[in-house]
Amino acid sequence: SVDETLVAAKLVKELGLRLKVYLVAGLPGETEQTIKLNEEWMQGVRPDRWTLARFTPYPGCAVWSNPRKYGVQLNGLSIGSTSFAEYWNFYDIPSYCLDSASKDTLNQRYKELLSWLQSNLAKS
Repeated sequence: SVDETLVAAKLVKELGLRLKVYLVAGLPGETEQTIKLNEEWMQGVRPDRWTLARFTPYPGCAVWSNPRKYGVQLNGLSIGSTSFAEYWNFYDIPSYCLDSASKDTLNQRYKELLSWLQSNLAKS
């Protein structure tokens, strides 16, 4: 749960360990509200390091195999391609959209979250 991750993160820091958080933007179900909740969580945890990647549905995963079930529309990817060079989750523009968000909206959300992280949490 969110509360359990908060407790675990604080415990890691209390024990003197460095905490790194790996965030993924553009997951099915993402909204402006869930992004704000992630920002609040990150502000409370204040990790030593963080990474922000884009959600990328890879061949073989549940979202790739049944994108409509997750509200994902795959655009621009060769369905069935085994070239993993086509699937890069740090690329500038997503190759999919969500039922609730266009590629442009996903791109804007990603850029805004990245900017927020860079402005509010020092990345060492």
